[in-house]
Amino acid sequence: MHAPEGVHGATWCCEKLKEHKHPDRIVLTGIRWSESTRRAARRMVETNTRCRTQRFLHPLLDWRVADVWGCLRTHGVETCSLYAEGYRRIGCVCCPLGTHGHAEALRWPHIAGAMRRAFWRYCDAHPGRIEDRERMWDRFLAGELGRRGRKPQGCPLFADARDGEEASPPPTEP
Repeated sequence: MHAPEGVHGATWCCEKLKEHKHPDRIVLTGIRWSESTRRAARRMVETNTRCRTQRFLHPLLDWRVADVWGCLRTHGVETCSLYAEGYRRIGCVCCPLGTHGHAEALRWPHIAGAMRRAFWRYCDAHPGRIEDRERMWDRFLAGELGRRGRKPQGCPLFADARDGEEASPPPTEP
């Protein structure tokens, strides 16, 4: 888990939902090199350093945004309506690494309520890890929990890219 200085447990949900060790499994991801400098260093097939019998396979690693959208259109894949609303990045609702927590909590209160209850259970199960859970929850929703002091990056499906690559889908034809 990579929480910023003094914010231990900020990404408790990633730890439980995404970073859990699954021995003897291959985990298929959709990450791409152009999403971040950190991802640019990834390899197509990797071994989980925390669980040596688990492998990660990243088949879209060398794809650009245009490749992703071209493939989706070619195969008639329906995409999330949030892209049509202008969203450029879509990740987990109320993600602690995102920047739209309050707006998302208002839009999807049932999800925010479930996240808050899960966060409270996490705090109860890990006493002393998060000192003030009310304050942490507010910071969580405010998007103040970016990794290691950097601006929050979100949890993108199609992230902003390098070299001026546009992350949003090309406009649809009339």
